[in-house]
Amino acid sequence: MADRQPVAVSAPGKVLLAGGYLVLDRKHTGLVFGLDARIHCIVQEISTSSGVVLSEISVQSPQFENAVWHYGYRWDGRDGGMHMSELRRWGSFGLLVSIASQYVYHRAFTYTSPAHRDADLALSRNLFIETALCYALSYIGSVSSPIIAPASITILADNDYYSTPADLESTDRFHNFGVPISKAHKTGLGSSAALVTTLTAAVLTHYLPTALLDIRSDIGKRRLHNLAQAAHCAAQGKVGSGFDVASAVYGSCLYKRFSPDILSSHAEPGAPGFASQLRATVDDTDSKWDTEITKAKVKVPEGLRLVMCDVSVGSQTPGMVKQVLAWRKANQEEADWLWDDLQASNDALAKELTVLAEADAKAAPDYS
Repeated sequence: MADRQPVAVSAPGKVLLAGGYLVLDRKHTGLVFGLDARIHCIVQEISTSSGVVLSEISVQSPQFENAVWHYGYRWDGRDGGMHMSELRRWGSFGLLVSIASQYVYHRAFTYTSPAHRDADLALSRNLFIETALCYALSYIGSVSSPIIAPASITILADNDYYSTPADLESTDRFHNFGVPISKAHKTGLGSSAALVTTLTAAVLTHYLPTALLDIRSDIGKRRLHNLAQAAHCAAQGKVGSGFDVASAVYGSCLYKRFSPDILSSHAEPGAPGFASQLRATVDDTDSKWDTEITKAKVKVPEGLRLVMCDVSVGSQTPGMVKQVLAWRKANQEEADWLWDDLQASNDALAKELTVLAEADAKAAPDYS
């Protein structure tokens, strides 16, 4: 087999300019802008000696402390997809041991109990990376071959995704934040969705020939979108609206969400038939995906800049959404009127931005 060339892919962050809370309802839309802040992913082969078989994918995010993950993988013979297990280096010999093992020993005879092992795993586990790899490799195994060559993956984030101290003078494209990812303050630009999307796109591009999937084509983007939505929802543990993943794939757009039952009833990795069901979902063989993503209705006038302030603290979005939906349920008639009124205003905003952008395009340059 010929050596695969390294692959580099990036995906943008997002801002929901209009349609907050409305975008949760399929009756309404959200006006989403793609940003110049991007998550980048580089995938390259791990070379092995002749006769050596290695089933490992290593992932690193060098901007953060201890942001290194090693995964072992194996194909589930019941069509359950690719089983992933995080590996951990123990002792001075650098031995890789599966965290999923019943017992873990390191150094000479030091015993680590399952309770300590689980606590250690919880501190470093990255569900978004692990789930994106599981779903991407399961799809690859179902459309091509479950024999996956080992690979090394590097993830880099543009600085705008995380708060940076005002007194820090740095011209680095990718700042070293000097803290674990769990301690970094996010700025709310959709880092998890951009991460899952770019990691999924890079892995698909690395392992699949363009004849099977080309993420630059319309059908390739649709399948990337479907797969990234499935992985992102699984990692979150809930089916969200998906506007952040849509923006990571398509950029600025007018977005109407998909019906939640497309993914809410999906089998979990390892369950018999998971891989085949995932392939059918991604390829949309039953034409179930009803997402509406319209780019032509979103245009930004020249010279218009969106400026956001970083307050170095996040909002508790799930709790806020729960309260709003509870109020809407208790005040259905008033809420329906308000939602419809807001939707009309949002449509007018999108239309006016497009009119201004088209007027700019037609205007002759003024060099006076």
